Amino acid sequence: MADNKQGDNTLHANAIGWGILSIVFAVIFWLIWYYFQVEIRDVIRWIRWSEMKLFSFFVSQDFTVNYNGEPVSFFQGVKDTPLYARDALTDAHLGYFAALAMQPLRLPFAILLFACAIWCMFKGPRTYYRKKLGLEGLIQRQSLVFPVIAPFVEFN
Repeated sequence: MADNKQGDNTLHANAIGWGILSIVFAVIFWLIWYYFQVEIRDVIRWIRWSEMKLFSFFVSQDFTVNYNGEPVSFFQGVKDTPLYARDALTDAHLGYFAALAMQPLRLPFAILLFACAIWCMFKGPRTYYRKKLGLEGLIQRQSLVFPVIAPFVEFN
């Protein structure tokens, strides 16, 4: 063991190192949240508000959003979002802002995911050499690998 030049680089030592590092990062993030939670919530509010303003061009005036099981007017939420006091923002407010900003995106994201799935199925990786074969085409293709069935291709 005296000639080990790398030291003990075992899975156990790596796990302890990553555990200590994750605890340090968790403490740092908690301290940032503890001392700057008002500013962080305010930044999130303004990001969500800008998203709502952007989406307001694409939705109708009577568009409603479901929040806690009740329909809420989208445009009333857009008007009210800047009026909340910065120090009074809670997690419930952030959930409300997220519901207002993200629910109009459900249909476009569903369409985008469906389009990506179709692309993956027909044009994605490992799909370049697919061919539709009938029975004759399949037998001809198999005859390249199994020469025993080659007479069946010529017979037909």
